[in-house]
Amino acid sequence: MAVHSTKNDRDYDVVVWGATGFTGRLVAEYLLSRYGASRTLRWAVGGRNREKLEAVLDEIGAPDLPILIGDSHDRHSLDAIVTRTRSPVRIHPHEIDDHLGVGESGEQGGELGVGVSDH
Repeated sequence: MAVHSTKNDRDYDVVVWGATGFTGRLVAEYLLSRYGASRTLRWAVGGRNREKLEAVLDEIGAPDLPILIGDSHDRHSLDAIVTRTRSPVRIHPHEIDDHLGVGESGEQGGELGVGVSDH
């Protein structure tokens, strides 16, 4: 029998996917200024490239923030992030929508949250 987690027992409240882009960085800066890196809001950044994400976090002053690595072309890597998150924030929704539609993500019990694109 499978055990399903509830949204309240997820590791993160928000994951900013695409934090290395212009808009994603702005979202990360806002969350940092509003909530800090404290546990009031459990948040992380996500994307394909750990080194680029680490550079962004260093530049905005949050080097210890969690980083989740995934590939928008790999549904399993996205599922692993969605199942740990109450509300992933998609900065480039077209990348994820092409490979993981809103209905499919709902199967994992995650909310896709706000979609913002800087294109």
